[in-house]
Amino acid sequence: MQLTAVQNSTFEVFKKDENRFSGKCGGILFVLKLILGLFPVLQRRGAFLALFACSFLPLYSDEFVVTTLADDGASGSLRSGIIAAKGSSTIDTITFEQGLSGTITLTSNLPQISDSLTITGPSVASGAAVTISGDDLHSMFWVMSGKTLNLSALTLTKNGPGWEHDGKGSIIFLDFANAVATSITVTENENEFALYSWNDST
Repeated sequence: MQLTAVQNSTFEVFKKDENRFSGKCGGILFVLKLILGLFPVLQRRGAFLALFACSFLPLYSDEFVVTTLADDGASGSLRSGIIAAKGSSTIDTITFEQGLSGTITLTSNLPQISDSLTITGPSVASGAAVTISGDDLHSMFWVMSGKTLNLSALTLTKNGPGWEHDGKGSIIFLDFANAVATSITVTENENEFALYSWNDST
C-alpha cells in the first residue's frame, strides 16, 4: 500500500512538471518516468532528482523559447531572447512556444545581433503565426560583422525608417554579415531598401 501511494504521488509530480518543462527536459522526465515505473522503491528520490537537474538545464540550453508577444524585455519575450543569445556561449536558436500566435509590436529597435543566430517561427502545420511589427517606427534585425542570421516562418510588417546609411535596412541590415530568410512574408513596407546588404554581405 505504501509503495502504491509513493508511485501515485510521484507520477502526479511528473504529470504536473512535464507540462511545465519542454524540449530536452520534458524528454528527460518522460524517459525517467518510464524507467522508474519498473522500480517503485526509487520513484520518490528519482523524481525529485530529475526535477532538480531540470531546473539547471536552461543554463546550458542552446535554445531560447519565446513565450509572450509583449515587447517589454521581460523574460520570455523575443527581445529578451536576442539579449540572452548575445550574452550566452550556448544559445544560438530562438523558437516560439507551441500555440503562441499574434503580433509582437516593437517598442524600440531590436538589439543588434552580435552572434550567429537562428530565429524560427511557428510551423504552418501548427496553425499558429507570429508577426513582428515595427509600428512604422522601429527597425528589426541588424546583423554584425562576421555573423549569420537564419530567419524563417515569420511575417515582418510596418518597418521603421531604418538604422543609418540613409535609412536603409530597417528589416534586415547586414554589415559584413550574412542572412538566410525562408518562408518570410513582408507587408506594409515603406522602405525601398528594407532588406539591405552592406560591405560585401550576403
